[in-house]
Amino acid sequence: MSGLTSVAEALQAFGNQNLTDCCGIHDLLNTPGAIGGAITILGNKTGCESVPQINEYCIDADMDTYRPVDGDCDDADAALNPGVAEICDGIDNNCDGQIDNGLAVHSGNVMFTSQAQLDDWYGCPTSINGNVMISGYNITDLTPLANIQSITGNLNIQYTGLASLNGLDNLQSVGGTVTILFNSSLSSLFGLHNLTAVGGNFMMYYNFQLSDCCDITDLLNNGGVVGSRVIYFNASGCNSQAEILAQCQIQNLTSNPNSGANNLDVAISSQTYEVQEAQLFPNPAKDLVNLRLVKSFEQGRLEIFDAQGRSVRQQILSANTLQYQIETATLLSGLYMVKIETDGELAVHRLVVQ
Repeated sequence: MSGLTSVAEALQAFGNQNLTDCCGIHDLLNTPGAIGGAITILGNKTGCESVPQINEYCIDADMDTYRPVDGDCDDADAALNPGVAEICDGIDNNCDGQIDNGLAVHSGNVMFTSQAQLDDWYGCPTSINGNVMISGYNITDLTPLANIQSITGNLNIQYTGLASLNGLDNLQSVGGTVTILFNSSLSSLFGLHNLTAVGGNFMMYYNFQLSDCCDITDLLNNGGVVGSRVIYFNASGCNSQAEILAQCQIQNLTSNPNSGANNLDVAISSQTYEVQEAQLFPNPAKDLVNLRLVKSFEQGRLEIFDAQGRSVRQQILSANTLQYQIETATLLSGLYMVKIETDGELAVHRLVVQ
């Protein structure tokens, strides 16, 4: 009825229980003298219950091309209407009745190299479908990540200024490998107490101030790590799985046969490791690296891990053979960790491949 410009007598619209859109007569109602008689509008559905309500619903006050009758939930703000995309701001941007909906999953890898990048993180996602890298000496606060509950890929925290992992309090699962290394100020794993599942390896080393690891006792003690647990060269209290569990007053470590953990776990039950003396040279290496052991042994094993905590080379060491040549030509250039176990003794060395 938008083309109707005049009514000689009365205008009546009442008792239409499904009538919500009366914008077709909005101009007619607001044109002086266009209606010759009484105006009766009532008993219809919201949007058509009175002349003031028709005016409210049919005027595009913020001029965003959407009126209240079109679903505009705030006609005083042109940024809010059914045509805009929902963003993470605690507001129903697209007027669908839900706040920040559809933003729970972030797809893609995420890298933070500064505190400013972390502070700019949009806090809506509870899951990251990809890898997360946190690396930067000026990173001191992870609270912008407080909503994250799961990471499908790897979590790597390295070379930061973090004193703790506070901010990851809601993190429950990591699908890949967790690597925590070379964090010079890290003294506590506070923040990881809800982490119960790691689908890959758990690698934690060269955090020289790290002495409080009690937040991962449930993870370590209940078969939460599917792959290897490699823990060493931190401060006293966090140098091995056994040391962590002993410090945190867990007396009996039982092995879960379904956990998938292999014989690379740095600690089993109350066992502790002596140190096997070993030398790697040349280091950096290019095509070959020599390994020289000092102590004789009966059973030995060598494993090489890349910077992401992935096992890239495994080798059984022959009894009482103290010198080996290890081929490195097929390894990509970068930093590796070499772990040698012989008769319950352990040696771990950093290896640079050029």
